[in-house]
Amino acid sequence: MKIFHIAKAIGFFLLCSWGLPANAQQQGIADINQPEGIYAATIPCADCRGISQVLEINSNKLFTLEETYLGKSGKVFRTDGVWKVKEGKLYLYDEAAVKLVLGIRDGQLFELDRNGKFIEGKEKTRYRLHRMEKAEPSTWQLKKDAGIDIIALGNEPFWNLDIEEGKQIVFNAPTLDKPVILPYAKPLQQEKALVYDIRTEAGRLVAEIRYQYCSEGMSDRIYPYAVKLHFNGKDYSGCGVILNMPTQTEQLNGEWELEFIDAPGQPFDSLYARVKPSILFNPETHKVGGTTGCNRFNGPYTTDGRKLEFDLNKTALTRMACPGDGERIFLDNLKKVKRFHFYEGKLELLSEDKVVMRWKKKI
Repeated sequence: MKIFHIAKAIGFFLLCSWGLPANAQQQGIADINQPEGIYAATIPCADCRGISQVLEINSNKLFTLEETYLGKSGKVFRTDGVWKVKEGKLYLYDEAAVKLVLGIRDGQLFELDRNGKFIEGKEKTRYRLHRMEKAEPSTWQLKKDAGIDIIALGNEPFWNLDIEEGKQIVFNAPTLDKPVILPYAKPLQQEKALVYDIRTEAGRLVAEIRYQYCSEGMSDRIYPYAVKLHFNGKDYSGCGVILNMPTQTEQLNGEWELEFIDAPGQPFDSLYARVKPSILFNPETHKVGGTTGCNRFNGPYTTDGRKLEFDLNKTALTRMACPGDGERIFLDNLKKVKRFHFYEGKLELLSEDKVVMRWKKKI
């Protein structure tokens, strides 16, 4: 029986790891002006075991950095910002402040010190960012085509989870005699996670799928979601990918309420004490409407990938007299918008170099 379980585990490992990239971190970077990719490192830390970093640099001049202080609380600190190349170095900006400065040495990307110099000494190699491969839905095209919406997998022990929205959830591990098939249940939507909690005669399964970079520890692949799973008294951990989800532009659909605007020295609650601005995207007409916090507006918008622009010259605006600077600041920032992205379910509108508006979905 023991030999059977060992053989089953080996087969399960091969099934889960099929198609994983070979030694992706050996890929270098030749041009600092083209740094796009996903990187990982564990850099030295004065009062912890190290700082685990995952950095994703996008072609739209945006980046995401997640940092975890190992041996401490395990809390993940996330920074979304813009990147620029200046004087042969890569600068990552959190709002207007410099978060990190990176440089190339021997075809590899390194974190530099505060003076923009390469860090020397016996630990210098620990400041190298290893280029990784991002887990993409296309890797699991057969499952995607079969209607599977979310997959998750892990090891120690090896396990996998397939979620087919509206139909079923299938959990499998080598210690099970056969896969456990559970009826689909709508997840609880938390701020940073989806939580599935299903009770049947087969047992109780709780799966938390959190928006956080993840490595399953078996390859050089970085996943966009970390997964914790509990089934019949046993805990599992691993990574996940959403295979079928709305496109970026489809996620704009619906009505949003403003919760932040770039207005230094102007408290948000005093700018919009009576009514908070809102915006409603209509993808069929490519029209947007809403309120400035005072007057209502309606006009066209254009999207291309993550690019987004509003044509205020063709935007109609009611003419009610408005107290304060709220409406002027709103329209000035709307003119600056060039791009958009989503973070923790919030819609962020960006100018060339910073976030100028942040919105939450109206329910």
